[in-house]
Amino acid sequence: MTTAPGDQDDGSHLVLVRIGLAYGDRLATWDAGGTSLIWRVPDELIDLVGRAGLPRTDLGGGLSGEVVVVDQLGSTIRGAEDREWPVELLVEAAGPADNVVFTARLGRILAEAAHRGEAVVLAAGGLREFAPPAARASVIRDDEGAWVAVVEAFPPMTVGPWSEAEQDESSARLTLPADERGIHEATVLLLTAASTFTRGPELVGLYFETAPDGPWTD
Repeated sequence: MTTAPGDQDDGSHLVLVRIGLAYGDRLATWDAGGTSLIWRVPDELIDLVGRAGLPRTDLGGGLSGEVVVVDQLGSTIRGAEDREWPVELLVEAAGPADNVVFTARLGRILAEAAHRGEAVVLAAGGLREFAPPAARASVIRDDEGAWVAVVEAFPPMTVGPWSEAEQDESSARLTLPADERGIHEATVLLLTAASTFTRGPELVGLYFETAPDGPWTD
């Protein structure tokens, strides 16, 4: 599109936003003011979310989150290396997505993060720093040096599978085997926790922290 003289593009339609956990074909974004929007995005972009293929912003305290640039005029989202995808802003509520696929996607994100030496944190979207309520899953070594998957909720909760968790004043904690089944169960625990403190599966914030014992070597 040609820009008319005296009406030069000032780039104000390009907005850096934080993104959340993809749900179905939907991806939520949060701008610097905390305003959230939900976009319908292509599978190619969905497949990159949470998998170290998008830029990140440092939120302090070892916490980071993924960011993209939304072109509000061109209805596109831009990632790293000038990659760009067409998107559609959703103005009406969409139906539920496939929860089996949703859970499997987060399980893959968790396993890959652990192999990179990172923990996965679910919390409200658009955080500027870590703040409860939140849930965190990581793969660490136990006292005997074996790898285990540990899931924590802040503050503590007893809903569903969390009823079996160790509790203290600030958190609940469950330890699972660091294997395929354990990662799946950790994923279910994360999503169960997130369902208690977010306004819907489209609005779950996705973050990463450095795991204390480094990359998981299974």
